Amino acid sequence: MQELRAFLVSATIVMSSAIIGLLLIANSAEAQSVGSLHIEQVSATRQMGTWVLVTPSGKTKTDSRGESSVTVSPIETGSYALTVQAPRRSYATIVVYRGREVVDSVDGTHLTFVVKSLADHRVVITYRFFGTISVESDPAGQAFVLKGSDTVSFSGVTPAEFKSVPPLYYTATFATKDGCQTPHNQRRLLEPNQEITFLGVYRCTFPAPVPTTPQVPENPVEERLALHLTTNTQEMLPEGVTRFTLSATNEGRRSVNDAQISIHFDPNQISVSDIADSGTLIGDSMIVWDIPFIYATQTWTTTFAAHANSTLQPGDRISVTARASAEGLVEDGATDQELTQTVGIVLLPQTGKTSDLLLGALISAITLLIATTIRRKYAVALLPVS
Repeated sequence: MQELRAFLVSATIVMSSAIIGLLLIANSAEAQSVGSLHIEQVSATRQMGTWVLVTPSGKTKTDSRGESSVTVSPIETGSYALTVQAPRRSYATIVVYRGREVVDSVDGTHLTFVVKSLADHRVVITYRFFGTISVESDPAGQAFVLKGSDTVSFSGVTPAEFKSVPPLYYTATFATKDGCQTPHNQRRLLEPNQEITFLGVYRCTFPAPVPTTPQVPENPVEERLALHLTTNTQEMLPEGVTRFTLSATNEGRRSVNDAQISIHFDPNQISVSDIADSGTLIGDSMIVWDIPFIYATQTWTTTFAAHANSTLQPGDRISVTARASAEGLVEDGATDQELTQTVGIVLLPQTGKTSDLLLGALISAITLLIATTIRRKYAVALLPVS
């Protein structure tokens, strides 16, 4: 019995020593750890900028090749200065993260930020490109409206020029002129960092009318292009990924020609990838699919992935909107169908290093208390009986 007690005491002491040793090693490793600074460049085109980083000790790190990703390690605490040379005719935004926390940010090409700990940091440099639109007419001096989306529209009198315009599909509508034939609506895509021109020609001389035989009008054929936008989950984590399925069903009795399906989203909430079926990413907030035709009762389907930004908070709602237009559905340039799908952001329960250390310390304290109690009982058992 005494040998068993001695064995238990020895085993308890060894286990306590091992746990304390592991905690000391973990603390030592943490104290000696070095962090890194990961610098990323994000662009809607293949054009990347260059940058120069000055560390707290005065050392200079340079990216002169326009790399999309560079890691600087080890880092030191103190003030860093980052200067970016953005691509021509682009606007830069710089955001510094420590984990999911935003340390600092600026809309521009220069940022000074402070690193307070040796934890890993991430710098994301995002470039946004804008183009130029010119609107002209023959004769000049005609009013017009230029519309790109619900939030982007312009108006004026020809000739006119609009600079720093976001890349979107734009429709130009010209006003009527007495005694002249009004130009048809014109629709064009403004690519990032490009220039387009709308020209409206008014025809003010008409040939003599040719008598025609009246025809009985045909019954109108109802056409409908129904949109369906679904996702594989209704909730996701910051930096999580969800997959959207977009479909368009021709519910009419004849083919729909020159259909255009688009997805609109907020780049401050999500980014997209895995775009299928020849979809085109326009800027950083829209995907466009050009579909030559969809037969009657036929369904066109595609998928894409959405990545939640790390800055989202629990309770935020991600909104993704699908739109469709096609020849013959409505007046050229107008939207026939619109559908919005939302996904909620949730928070995953977290356990940190501090909680793990507290739990380890509590186990060690309980183990030492048991060992002390056993030693005391063992000593009492060895006292001579008077």
